[in-house]
Amino acid sequence: LVTPIVFMLMAATAVTTGCAEDTFVASDPVLNITAFTEGGTYLEVDDENLVINLGEVPVYGSKTATFELHNPTSQTLTIQTLDYVEADTQGQLWGDVTWRQDADDVIPKLPPLIVPAGAKRLIDIPFAPLEEGDAVGVIKIVSNAGNGREKLVTVIATGVYFGQPDIEIEYNGLTGPTADAEGNFPAC
Repeated sequence: LVTPIVFMLMAATAVTTGCAEDTFVASDPVLNITAFTEGGTYLEVDDENLVINLGEVPVYGSKTATFELHNPTSQTLTIQTLDYVEADTQGQLWGDVTWRQDADDVIPKLPPLIVPAGAKRLIDIPFAPLEEGDAVGVIKIVSNAGNGREKLVTVIATGVYFGQPDIEIEYNGLTGPTADAEGNFPAC
């Protein structure tokens, strides 16, 4: 015969000790990627396809596309590599893909990188055209994310030549050089 007090003690023991077969299953981290537009002057952004169009970039100038990597889980996300897919990348000159802690971090770092639980990081993809024409940079992100170990982001740009820069030097009150309409400088 089980009395109410004995029954309550048995129930309390079952609740506090649980079953011996209980196991804890940790989920994989998740990698969410979006274009980082704060301060960006992009021609177009397509977050669904992970594409940033930088638009026109002056030859011998530069412009950078920035993506935000977000790990919304309670697990640590590790990004092993951020490499260009050579077969899909065209145009010169794509710089090293680097990462930063946030927008205030001015020191770019090379991969690998860790994205702690619930944190975000930025990756920068610089383009400095050496010639006119269309350019495409495709970057493969390899990580331990459960929603895809490999993800691709794409940056599109067009190298344009805006003409020879106007350079004027002033020293000790003198200004020069001064060229004529054909770009010739007077003899000294």
